[in-house]
Amino acid sequence: MEKRTEFPREALDALRPHGADQREYDAPIGTIWGKVFDHLPAPLKSRLVDWASARPRIAENFANYIKAGFLFASPVIVELYGWYVTFERGLADDEKHANVQRRYRKFLDFADLQIPNSLLLKYFSSAIATFEQLCTKIIDHEVDAWDKGWRTLTTLSSPAWYASGESSHRQHLILGFNSPFYPNTLIATSVFQEGVNLHLQCRKVHHYGIAWTPGDNEQRVGRIDRLFGKVNSLLQRQGPDMSALEINYPYLKDSFDEDQVGSFIERKYAVEDKMDRCTQGDFDREIRLNRSGWEVFLRTPVPDAVLSDPYPASFGRD
Repeated sequence: MEKRTEFPREALDALRPHGADQREYDAPIGTIWGKVFDHLPAPLKSRLVDWASARPRIAENFANYIKAGFLFASPVIVELYGWYVTFERGLADDEKHANVQRRYRKFLDFADLQIPNSLLLKYFSSAIATFEQLCTKIIDHEVDAWDKGWRTLTTLSSPAWYASGESSHRQHLILGFNSPFYPNTLIATSVFQEGVNLHLQCRKVHHYGIAWTPGDNEQRVGRIDRLFGKVNSLLQRQGPDMSALEINYPYLKDSFDEDQVGSFIERKYAVEDKMDRCTQGDFDREIRLNRSGWEVFLRTPVPDAVLSDPYPASFGRD
């Protein structure tokens, strides 16, 4: 029993090179996370401090979430490895054999210079900003019961993983798409048209395969156009001139695709015009084989537009 107890120490002694520096160090060693924290915006710093001091359970869940995301479902580890290789190549020969702790401190100083424009900072910031929404809106957990494991992220180790469309993979894809991690693009049929929140990290919608009615079209856009989503946060930080919800209708020119898009855009224009006036009009599913002129029905957003109410309220003396 005594030999088994001493085995770990004996193994370490056998592996340690002869003449290795075995001095004790009193100065603390920093970490890359400490360097990232220094570069965070003040609101995100405050949020982390609040989790750590007042809500440690949330802080622990976030730590597991960010660890799984960085290791298995993002390019951050590749970026860190690139920094290390670049740092090692820049060392002089005598520095490569210097004290390990001193070399590690130099690497941290080198990494600190890379962080402001790094994927590491962008992913970390986005993860903090959306974590609570992810837990309450996507995972549907109560605030005081966040005991969700983040093993799902370990299965999203490739942008193309779980792309088969099997129903058992849907929740994995929804979680990954609403995180800063993989997948970054989600291709879906109308099965995701209703009842799914996909808004935390997305601000672009591409309608390839037109919805037949403007209502169905709005349902699809509504998966992204939601409060507390990516577009909403960009509006708060950057204003309307620097942020927008991008909606695209790709088609093959001079083809049936263009007929579908043109007919739909024309119909959508008419419906929106009547809807603003709380009126209804006739509706049909006809596809008009007219491939010219429909572009005039595309609406261009007008910044700071003032819309008049077609039915303003009137207050009598009753």
